[in-house]
Amino acid sequence: MGIANNIELLNTSVGRRWSSYQTVLEYKMEVECLKLAGLWYLSSDTSDCVKVIYWIYNKIVFAAIAIFSIGLLTDIIINYKDLVTFTDSGCIFVGISVVSFKAVVFQCKKSRIDRLVHSVRQCESWTSDLVDPAAMSLLKKYKIRERVTILGFSCLGCVLVIALIFFVPRETGELPIRCRYPFDTTVTPMHQIVFGIQSFAVAVGMIAIIGMDNTVFVLCGRVLFQLEILAANFQSCSLDINASGGRSETNPHKDFTCFRHTIDCGGFFERYRKCVMHHQYLILLVDEVNDVFGSSMFSQLLSSSLIICLTGFQSLLVVGHGTNFLKFAIYLGAAFSQLLYWCCLGNELSHQSSLLLESQWKSGWEMQPAKKVLHPMVFSMMRSNKKLELKASNFFIMSTETFITILSKSYSIFALLNNMIQ
Repeated sequence: MGIANNIELLNTSVGRRWSSYQTVLEYKMEVECLKLAGLWYLSSDTSDCVKVIYWIYNKIVFAAIAIFSIGLLTDIIINYKDLVTFTDSGCIFVGISVVSFKAVVFQCKKSRIDRLVHSVRQCESWTSDLVDPAAMSLLKKYKIRERVTILGFSCLGCVLVIALIFFVPRETGELPIRCRYPFDTTVTPMHQIVFGIQSFAVAVGMIAIIGMDNTVFVLCGRVLFQLEILAANFQSCSLDINASGGRSETNPHKDFTCFRHTIDCGGFFERYRKCVMHHQYLILLVDEVNDVFGSSMFSQLLSSSLIICLTGFQSLLVVGHGTNFLKFAIYLGAAFSQLLYWCCLGNELSHQSSLLLESQWKSGWEMQPAKKVLHPMVFSMMRSNKKLELKASNFFIMSTETFITILSKSYSIFALLNNMIQ
C-alpha cells in the first residue's frame, strides 16, 4: 500500500485530488467483461438484492472453474504415463490455471487496481487539457490501438471457446474436454451437467482473461502516451509559449506541447520542475503496476511457455485430423499472441522511458545560469538513465529478449516431447 499512498500524496502536491470512488473506470468494455466474470464492483445504485445475487454468482464462477480444474488434474494424474493424453489435458489445465490465478489476484487487489486506474486518469487530466492538435492526435492513436487490441483478443477468445467446446470430434457421451470425475459422465443427466460446467468455465474464464489483460494493456498504453507527452514537454521548457497555451509564431518546436493551465506558468525552472514531478508520478505508477500485476505477469510467462510447447506438440500429433488440429492451432496462436503483446508492451515502455534522457538534454538548460541548473539537471537525468520496466515478480523483464528466451525454452521442451514419442 506504500506505493499507492505515495501516488496519492504526489497527486495532491501538484494540485489534484482523487475524484470520487464512483467515477472509477472509463474502460467500459473491460469493466463489463470483469463484471460478467464476477470479478468487479457493481455500481452504487445497485439494489441489495442484485448485490446478493452477484455475490452468489461470483461463488458459482469460482466453483465451476474449480470443478473443471479438478477434473482436468485428475485426468492428468491418472494418465501420467500416456504422453499424448497427458499433454492434451495438460495444455488446457495450464490455461485454466493461469486464469484462476489472475482472477484471485484481481479479487484480492481490486481496490488497489481501482485506485491505480484513478491515478492514471488523474495524471492524464493534470498533464494537459489536450488542446494541442498533435497531442489530441497522439491520444487518438493510443485509443485506436486500445480498441484494436481489445477487439482482436476478444475475437480470438470467442473463436477459441467455440473451438474447444464445439469443434472437437467426439463419440456419443464423451465430453468436449477430457476430465475425470468419481461418477459416470456418459449418462444422463451427469453428462449434461458436466458439459454445462465445462462450457460455462471455459466461456467465463475467457471473458475474465480478456477483461483482466486488457485492463492492464490500457493502463500501460496510457502511461506510454504520457511518456511521449512528457518528452515533448521537457524539450519545451525554454520555449516561448503564449498566454493561450499554444505556440508562439516564433516557436520553432515542431512537436506538441502541453504547458497549459497547470504547466503554463513560470519560466524554465518552473516548467522543468513540473516535468520532473510528472516523471516521478509515472515512476510511481509503473512501480504500482509491477507491484499489483507482477505475479500475474510471471504466471503468464510460465503458462505461455508450457502452452506453446504442449499445443505445438499436440498440433503435430493431430495433423490431418481437421477440427482437432484447428483447436490446438487456435490455442497455440492465442498463447503466442498474448505473450508477444505483453513483451512488446514492456519493450515499448522501456524504449519510451529511455527517450526522456535525450529530451532533458534538449530542454534548453544551456541557456540558464549554470549554478542554478546543475543540481536539478544532474539528479533528474540520473533517474531518467534508469529505464521504466514491466517486471514479472522481479524475475523477468517483459521485453522482446524475454519473448525470444521463452520461445527458445518452449522449443526445447517441444523437442524433448517429440523425441519421447518417437
